[in-house]
Amino acid sequence: MTAQRFLKFLAFIAVAAGLAALWEWRSEGFVTDSWLIQVCAGALLAALVVGLTGQETRPRAMLRFLAGVAALIAVIALVADFSRPGSGFTSLSGHLSQLAPSVLAAVRSGVAQTLGDSAWNNWGAALFAMPTFIVFLLISAICGYASRRRHKVRVFVN
Repeated sequence: MTAQRFLKFLAFIAVAAGLAALWEWRSEGFVTDSWLIQVCAGALLAALVVGLTGQETRPRAMLRFLAGVAALIAVIALVADFSRPGSGFTSLSGHLSQLAPSVLAAVRSGVAQTLGDSAWNNWGAALFAMPTFIVFLLISAICGYASRRRHKVRVFVN
């Protein structure tokens, strides 16, 4: 199975699970089984990994664009922290609570409902407590590394 077919298979699973959860939500008013959302998120994450690692499926230009945008946000957050009187860097949750407090509350409740309270307490709160420029610098580095050109190595045996 090629990477493109596997990517299409994972995308189909993600869409099917997402539509099933949406249908259940529309019919009953709430999603009773969170396993549909977990399957959808897992298939999307696996499709992202396959898309980034497969040579013919890697969206190099888009990842370079995302790396540039994340680097720009990191620089803006770093300059904003240095220009403000006082010491210390502002965390991602601090910036989100200033800009859009409902987004932070929605992310917190969504992670807690979908993956459980332990997921938010273990990695979610730690991620949002990091300084904003470090979070976006890491995102920029990951996207930049994933978008690099790979050279084919040709080995000739005499």
